[in-house]
Amino acid sequence: VLACVAAWQQPAASAPPVDLFAMTRSGVQVEVSERPVRGALDLKTPFGMYHTPTDPVEVVLERKRDRAWVATLRATPDASLVPAIETFAENGQVSALLEIAQTAIQRGRSDEIRAALTGMPVGFTMNDDHATGQMSSVHAGLAAAGEGSCFLIVPADMPRLTTLDCLLLLDAHDEAPEGRVTVPYRAHAGARQRGNPVILPASAAQSVLDGGINLGCRGLLDREPDLLHAFETDRDGFFVDMDTPDAYADVLADAARYLTAGSERRHPEWN
Repeated sequence: VLACVAAWQQPAASAPPVDLFAMTRSGVQVEVSERPVRGALDLKTPFGMYHTPTDPVEVVLERKRDRAWVATLRATPDASLVPAIETFAENGQVSALLEIAQTAIQRGRSDEIRAALTGMPVGFTMNDDHATGQMSSVHAGLAAAGEGSCFLIVPADMPRLTTLDCLLLLDAHDEAPEGRVTVPYRAHAGARQRGNPVILPASAAQSVLDGGINLGCRGLLDREPDLLHAFETDRDGFFVDMDTPDAYADVLADAARYLTAGSERRHPEWN
């Protein structure tokens, strides 16, 4: 009887988390944090809302997140993380990938992330001059990008930027005269507000590279204003960033005004 009581009182091992994926009709897989219904167009993901206006959800998939690597690290701190990273990347398990990547970085083993993703359509570059400012990061990225007809320069702190925003910007650039730099603009608070991302043709990208790490896209347009092709738009995705604590608080306050996917109180730019 005592043995039975002891077994009954022992807490059960926690089940591994399950990652959810919405598969759209065209076969696009999106990791979601809430299970959508079939036909849904608005998906709540761990990283924000994803709107798919013409490609509805067909099926929802479940995939258990293998966390055996955690126990392996406890037992063997030097064990390689590469196999687990490769598995998560191949399965599209972004949350799991971020979890293990954070561990790798904290342990000074970011080289294992690069090793695991070798062969996938992903590139890595390090801006050794990051302390000099954002312009040097643009230079580093362009230097690593290789050849191309145009280059989309996207800052990482734009939480409202959507796929649709980028498609509209690309359409605008297609209509621009050859050699022009396409930049979103709008009238705001009595002034002209410049946004991001921007699109550089190959000639402008080369000018930025030739100008050194302190030129950047803005510096190029200040020097050669005739290169500007303004894309007039009032979509907030191009203009809302969160590079300060106050800006981050504003983004959270704005997001709280809207309910989850499927609500009638949808964000106006999700249409």
